[in-house]
Amino acid sequence: MAARFDNTADFLSRATDLPNHNAAYTWMGLVNLTANVAWDCCFSIGTNDTTNTNDGAYVRDNSANIAIYVNGAVGTRAALTFGTATWRWVVARRNSATSIIMRVYDLGAATFAAEASNTTDVSARAAANAMRIGHQVKSNSNDRIDGRMAYSKLWTVALTDAQILREIRRFTPWVRENLYGAWPILTGLRTRDWSGRGRHLTENGTLTDEQGPPVTFRGGGLVVPFVTAAGQTILIGQVTETDLAQPLVRRKTRAIGQVVETDIAQALTARKTRVLGQVTETDIAQALTRRKALTLGQVVETDLAQPVRWAPKNRLIGQVIEIDLAQPITVGGVTAPISEWILRARRRRR
Repeated sequence: MAARFDNTADFLSRATDLPNHNAAYTWMGLVNLTANVAWDCCFSIGTNDTTNTNDGAYVRDNSANIAIYVNGAVGTRAALTFGTATWRWVVARRNSATSIIMRVYDLGAATFAAEASNTTDVSARAAANAMRIGHQVKSNSNDRIDGRMAYSKLWTVALTDAQILREIRRFTPWVRENLYGAWPILTGLRTRDWSGRGRHLTENGTLTDEQGPPVTFRGGGLVVPFVTAAGQTILIGQVTETDLAQPLVRRKTRAIGQVVETDIAQALTARKTRVLGQVTETDIAQALTRRKALTLGQVVETDLAQPVRWAPKNRLIGQVIEIDLAQPITVGGVTAPISEWILRARRRRR
């Protein structure tokens, strides 16, 4: 869907935390005129008073031209009959305090259809206190658009030509760095900034919903609303919940929110069949043979506690050296420690 601006009192606005309109910025949005009336301003930023201190992008002036006005000065117009019932991208890019251009691109085009420019010096201009979509920033202005608008985006830098060409193939921003805000202007959420930066707009007048642009390319970056099989429109804030309810096939059908739990419950074979969450506990409980069957957690203690036979009596592994050497034995009526008998045997061999 798109918002319908009726050329009488309809526009979207913002008055705080505005970008510096005297330095580089780039705005773009999709525009579809309903009627060829004079002075169709689709975007403007500046001072909301009667001084006409603003930038204003016009898809039609008082004739068949596009124009970018700066502080009331028209600059260089570009001949273009914007036409009606045709969706086109409109781009306003300020390159510096002395250079701003406005371009119109047809959907899917690799180059712009027309370009207007303005070199009015704004280096000493006051900071902006108003930004409007669909209306010129001037307290007594009647320069409003008569048509539909959608997918408005604004950056605080001058995008390159290559970046602009990429952006006009997407209805949500590809360039995320220096993104000021993104307003798809969709049903029920016309004023919401979907960039995640919280720069929401204020709705003025009585905007209505009409058919949106024939967008067939992917959104990316931001998730766009879609329609369920039942025909219900799902809003961006609900996409996560809705997707979690969709079945996902991963060896068996399950909901996305159940993938972790379901997989943990699947049998895994590691010498025996067990569930993933039990691998550690199950393996520790498996018998390990080290001359005898024992569990992993008992290997050290059990082996040390097993009796072994050395110099004919039972003793523990940890005691073999100390006990055997100190153990007294009797030979020929003489009792002495094993260590003593070993020394005597060595002397005899010499």
